[in-house]
Amino acid sequence: MRSAYLVLGVPGNASPEDIEIAFERAQLLYPKERLVKDESALARFTEVREAYRVLRDPEMRAAHDRKLASATAVTRIDPAISGRTVPVVVVEREPMEGLSRHAKPIAAGAMVLALVLGAGLWVSSRNAEARREMAAQEAMMRQQEAAEAERRRQEEAAQASREDRERAQAEAAERRAAYESRQAAARVTYETRQIESQRAADERRKLLAEESAQRQKQYAEQRAQAQREADERRAAMEARMRLEADKRRLREICMQQYGRPDC
Repeated sequence: MRSAYLVLGVPGNASPEDIEIAFERAQLLYPKERLVKDESALARFTEVREAYRVLRDPEMRAAHDRKLASATAVTRIDPAISGRTVPVVVVEREPMEGLSRHAKPIAAGAMVLALVLGAGLWVSSRNAEARREMAAQEAMMRQQEAAEAERRRQEEAAQASREDRERAQAEAAERRAAYESRQAAARVTYETRQIESQRAADERRKLLAEESAQRQKQYAEQRAQAQREADERRAAMEARMRLEADKRRLREICMQQYGRPDC
């Protein structure tokens, strides 16, 4: 018969607290990821869980102890102890028929001695199994702690890398913003200078146009004045010429009429 104490890795006088602690260690030893990937681990954990269910209930535990006590002494291979052959000696209730009255105490003493030896071997093997289970659990816990430490280290390294990258991006953004600001200021300065230069050029062109218009106006006025003076001189000359012509005709008429140039 399979011992629930041996399966769970606790002594026969284990307290409920010891049983709870042993089951919690078994849960750490058999995480869900391992149970999904390893069918043998699932079978082992199922056996551990059944042993825990038996030992945590007082009535089921008492019934289990009675079954252990009434089992026949056999030698069997216990798969929970790495495939080694372990003798398990228990009490067999049978009548001591055919024994004399003096031989019965001897036989009883031999049975008690066998029981004690078998119990010692069973306790020793159970303790060895418990030690192996605890060593495996400790190794698993150390592996889990190492994995957790490595995970934390990787997370810290990733966090540091992200912070460095974000800091570099922020510095690059600041440099880009400063460069763009300088470029914008330079463009504003250049455009302002262009506008001022264009305004000055427009003012010069306007001034030159005004000066040119003024000169043209003066030239036109001078031409008009010269034309008027020329017209006046021509009109005066024409008037003198007409006057001279009239005088000539008058003298001619006087000569014709009176025989003298003035009449």
